[in-house]
Amino acid sequence: MENEKKLKYNPEDMIESADAQFLAWMKEGRYAELIGTMPDLGKYSLRNQMLILMQNPKATFVNGMNAWNYKRRHVQKGQTSIKIIAPKFASKVSTDKDGNITEKTLDTVTGYEVNFVYDVTQTEGEPLKEIFKDNTALERFETVADAIQDTAKDFEFTSHTKETDESHGILDTLNKTISVRSDLTKAEALRVLIQQVAAANVLMRDRRHFQGIMPADMQSINTIEANAVAYTVCKRLNLNTPALISPDFEGMSDSNISRFAENIGVIRSISQRMINAAEGAVAKELFAEAQAAAEAEKEKPELTVTDVKPKTQKTVRQPKQAQRTKNEAVMG
Repeated sequence: MENEKKLKYNPEDMIESADAQFLAWMKEGRYAELIGTMPDLGKYSLRNQMLILMQNPKATFVNGMNAWNYKRRHVQKGQTSIKIIAPKFASKVSTDKDGNITEKTLDTVTGYEVNFVYDVTQTEGEPLKEIFKDNTALERFETVADAIQDTAKDFEFTSHTKETDESHGILDTLNKTISVRSDLTKAEALRVLIQQVAAANVLMRDRRHFQGIMPADMQSINTIEANAVAYTVCKRLNLNTPALISPDFEGMSDSNISRFAENIGVIRSISQRMINAAEGAVAKELFAEAQAAAEAEKEKPELTVTDVKPKTQKTVRQPKQAQRTKNEAVMG
């Protein structure tokens, strides 16, 4: 029984299955379907996204049991877990100045182990708190825009008029500047900003150890990456998404298509950084507002109940008794 469990949940077999599924999806033209899941499942690696979708094609929001409990939700009885893989890292054991043994986790991956997660549909409890629901991104435009800008390291942001340049956004990687046209609506301006920052992050990314598809292999690869990043971020922020540009794998070998997995890794990494920045900034702002409201509530003067003056009881005067005559007095 133990050997059967090891074989069934073998990380190496799971990695092989995930890689094969990714190749099949790309050859079947399911790129847009994969990117469509990125806003919700993008916190997981590409392999884990494939494993999740293989086991639950309708998965949307996935967490481990502890994470669900933290969100005050619990896994429903009888639910089958979704199996994913988690890296195991090397550790270095040393001693401090007092001779005590200390252990430091290194970046080196030594292998993988199986982890168990559940989709939100498999849980119940308190409703999920979505930061970017309805028009939150536009209502907190300045906060979101500042957070998105911060992800483009060392870039300066300006604006230009339609008379100066009709382009909605201008990206200059040489001088590290991004300009957004000043007459755009908030919705348009935020989407253009996201697109320009996405492109800047793609073009300025360090690729010294990159093993994916390069411009020499596919001329439009940078455009495809930047477009997918902008699509993912806009969708997560509940904004109108740009039209998705799909890669053309015609004539490519399976090995070259498989290399595209690293490009997906770039898309996932950049989009998650931008999403986390925006969500973190808004969450911090909401928390500060909640604290301020709580403090204001404490400072309100307490209502004091004043003594109510009791009603004075009116004395009913009795009619004066008629003076008795001498005769009546005697008779009485």
